[in-house]
Amino acid sequence: MRLRFVDTDGDLVEELRRAFASVADVTCTPGDILAVARHTLVSPANSYGFMDGGIDAAYSAFFGSQNCYRAMRAVLRLVEAESELALDVFCPGLATGTGRVPPADAAREMFKAYERVLPHLSLSPGKGGGSLKTRDMS
Repeated sequence: MRLRFVDTDGDLVEELRRAFASVADVTCTPGDILAVARHTLVSPANSYGFMDGGIDAAYSAFFGSQNCYRAMRAVLRLVEAESELALDVFCPGLATGTGRVPPADAAREMFKAYERVLPHLSLSPGKGGGSLKTRDMS
């Protein structure tokens, strides 16, 4: 599986690059996700598909960056279970728009979920693995 982060927020893309620097099959690109996505596309909307932001903002205020971690973990668990459907997974920042989670926090929590769900893919030879401070939210 190749994980492709694509987002219009340049700061978020840069934070994702830092967080996932040690992972070979992850790319982080600024731009329009709909212009490049194929195979599997992650929506940052909640499970009901409402994208108006009202309750999402309230959840973000209550849970903080945990939303990023939990959403990313759910995506990766699904990808791992249904690997034939997900050769490439395209994902924007999670909870960074309406949820207002700062890019650095979102990137850290999304990487933490990646490490937890796909630990065998987390470190790649030749790429410097930085240490990230994370909270345990299992």
